Amino acid sequence: MQRLFAAHDRLHHLPGEFWVVRCAACGLTQTSPRPTGEALAAYYPADYGPHRDAGDESSGQEADANPRSRGWLRERFGSRRIWWTPNLPPGARVLELGSGAGLFVRHALARGWEVHALEPAAPPAARLARDPRIHVHRGQAEAIDVAPGTFDAVFAWMVVEHLENPRTVLRKVAAALRPGGYFVFSVPNAGCWEFVLFRSRWYGLDVPRHLWHFTPQTLAGLLGECGLRPERVFHQKVLRNITGSLDFLGRDRPALAPLAGRLTRLLTPAWVSFGLGAALAVLRQGGRLTVVARTPDPC
Repeated sequence: MQRLFAAHDRLHHLPGEFWVVRCAACGLTQTSPRPTGEALAAYYPADYGPHRDAGDESSGQEADANPRSRGWLRERFGSRRIWWTPNLPPGARVLELGSGAGLFVRHALARGWEVHALEPAAPPAARLARDPRIHVHRGQAEAIDVAPGTFDAVFAWMVVEHLENPRTVLRKVAAALRPGGYFVFSVPNAGCWEFVLFRSRWYGLDVPRHLWHFTPQTLAGLLGECGLRPERVFHQKVLRNITGSLDFLGRDRPALAPLAGRLTRLLTPAWVSFGLGAALAVLRQGGRLTVVARTPDPC
């Protein structure tokens, strides 16, 4: 393993130092040491953003996760770079891993699908269970236990990088899908310029909650190992990683804080954000990826 740099929890300022390391053989980058079990659970405090109620505007998650919240420009041109959904008929059976506040669950219900939500954290799972239309499964993704061929599609938005055992989960996902079924997910892109430039200050790093730091190449290898065929990779047109990284830079280097603040304000207008995000997506240098994979079709 090659040590790249040391990092710590910048989001909640919880103790611990971690190394970001890269496998010399396969190129997969990961957090070391990787906390597990109760040690890992401690890094998901009660105010962890994705677990907050979707009605709590202070969570700041809906703006990134829900394309409709970013206005007409984002809805018309950028939404598929965040959520991509296959054209499944009403009644299709779908599962979301790590449903959190339930933003995507609402989207799936609106399409008339039979929605299953797997959520390990108790408060968001309890909120989801209030809606009788949602089949809530409480537990870790590694514990998925369903009959083969149960689902038409499985979704996981910014979840795979959190998994203790992604190979185990992806193999179970492949088994749970019907032939030709979809696995659609998003992850931060450690193969882009942001990772190289910001290093330990990269907003997409989020150690130690993010145990794995994927590139398009390492994702393709992992999916293939697990019986899933990658079909499409979208570079999302969002700049949240950049503005978040500039904020971390300003905190670390007070002398650079005014410059970081000006750059953030420059990137804030919708037309600037969309234009730069679109350019980075075209160059395949977006900081977040949406991946569409499928199980083999028997035909």
